Amino acid sequence: MPFKKKSQIEINVLSILIIAAIVLFSARAYFLQITAAGEFKKSLPYGAASSHTAVIKAPRGEILDCYGRQIAVNRDGYNIIFNKAYVKDNLNTIILTLTNLATEYEAEWVDRLPITATAPYKYIEGEKTDKLLKTLDLANYATAQNCFDEMVKRYKLEGFTTTEQRKIMGVRYSMEILDFSISYPYTFAEDIPTELMRKVSESLFMLDGVSIDVVPFREYVDTTLAVNLIGAVGPIYEEDWEYYKERGYSYNDKVGKSGIEKWGEEYLRGIDGEITYYLDAKGSIIESEVTKEPIAGKTIMLSLDKNIQRLAQDSLAKKVKDMRSKGSSCKAATAVAIDITTGKVLAAANYPTYDSATMNKDYNKLVADPAKPLMDRAFQGIYPIGSTIKPGVSVAALEAG
Repeated sequence: MPFKKKSQIEINVLSILIIAAIVLFSARAYFLQITAAGEFKKSLPYGAASSHTAVIKAPRGEILDCYGRQIAVNRDGYNIIFNKAYVKDNLNTIILTLTNLATEYEAEWVDRLPITATAPYKYIEGEKTDKLLKTLDLANYATAQNCFDEMVKRYKLEGFTTTEQRKIMGVRYSMEILDFSISYPYTFAEDIPTELMRKVSESLFMLDGVSIDVVPFREYVDTTLAVNLIGAVGPIYEEDWEYYKERGYSYNDKVGKSGIEKWGEEYLRGIDGEITYYLDAKGSIIESEVTKEPIAGKTIMLSLDKNIQRLAQDSLAKKVKDMRSKGSSCKAATAVAIDITTGKVLAAANYPTYDSATMNKDYNKLVADPAKPLMDRAFQGIYPIGSTIKPGVSVAALEAG
């Protein structure tokens, strides 16, 4: 009898808990569907179950000379983008299609996988592998082939040839480490040729999750003018990612790497906008809205005069070449023109210099050049004072009587 009485008590307690839970759930459902329904309708369009926000990149500020003549500007280019909300189970096939198209039109795509592109697969010399091994949860002694085999399983690439597998896994791995999501679309290829843009645009109905975005790209009006001084922009390197992440950058952003571009990063960088995607219960986008317009970066006007700068560069190069033709050992030089009334720098020429349009292609050659064309001698060089000290000594003598 005591046993039956205890069981009845437990049943009664359990019944009370179930009833209480039903009452609480019913009250919450009433609040969401009746009381707060108006607020939800205001924030989400009809049929939407959730929303996600993505970034709209802001144009970088321009760099001008003292008369407002353009030195560094922006131009529109085309990027191939993957949008997570539209991606389906055929992702691998679509990636392969895009890599084949990019190869056909001689365009590069983003591939951060530190493994050689062809068999036998090895780690790329000089590339870090820590992140790869951590992502794949492999030991630090794992070989490149071990990583390759693991990614075949991880990304379900069994039905493709090894060459195709390497192409696809390079993109899939890049997507993974760059936090590919609805909020962070993945850039497959940047600044693609117009012909490739047209071909992909024509095929978008077959490429789930792919779109073509018009994006501002940095361009220099004269790619040989004051390049050491103006500097360049480039990608965020892995070792700098935490620094820029804390300041609101995304991994695909371009930042100033040298010269004025680096010095003025906080001014030149714009304020990104936002686009909100509304999704139904199945996760499909039913509507989108620009909820925050991007704001372009600020313009920087230099004291530099483009005409004087060009004259200084040409004259300096001619002078060094003339001296060498007469047996001089001079290999490099710099010249600076200053407005003596204000102290403003009107020109800062270097010799030898380089062409920013081909710098990436010629980088190894430029670095190996003993004349150091990448060095900004006007501001980074250290030289004996020489005869320039004589006026100072003369003035001191006159003042001392």
